[in-house]
Amino acid sequence: MAQGDIVVFNQFKEDIGAQLHDLTAAGDVVKLAFIDSTQTPAANANDPRWGAGGTVNYDTNEVSGGAFTAEGADILNTWVETTGTVKFDGTDLATFGVNASNPSTLRWGIFYNSTDAGKRCIAYLDLGAVVDGTAGDLTITFNASGIFTLA
Repeated sequence: MAQGDIVVFNQFKEDIGAQLHDLTAAGDVVKLAFIDSTQTPAANANDPRWGAGGTVNYDTNEVSGGAFTAEGADILNTWVETTGTVKFDGTDLATFGVNASNPSTLRWGIFYNSTDAGKRCIAYLDLGAVVDGTAGDLTITFNASGIFTLA
């Protein structure tokens, strides 16, 4: 998997059919939070959550501090259909500037629905390797075509 790859959780696809998410701009708040390398996300994770309630809890490995807000940053998500393809997108997150208080063990980003009581996970971002936030800036810029699409 290459640095910057985004993988959608299989459970999220099932959750859409169960109407557990409203990803429109006026709907649910989606956040991107970071975890360390102790836990490796997988597309086929059974019921991934940001917190208790599911089978996999990514919150237990959260890294925060300094420029990184606990529980993640709101990506101001949008969900738009055009000619049969749905695009999930959000605003680029500002550069997380180098800071001695930043975590030094960033490895994965987890997109999750923070409005949903179960805080169900949507997708994950592969940072490619452990990133030391105390040694350099981290900038998250989403692809111009969107974070991901479903056709």
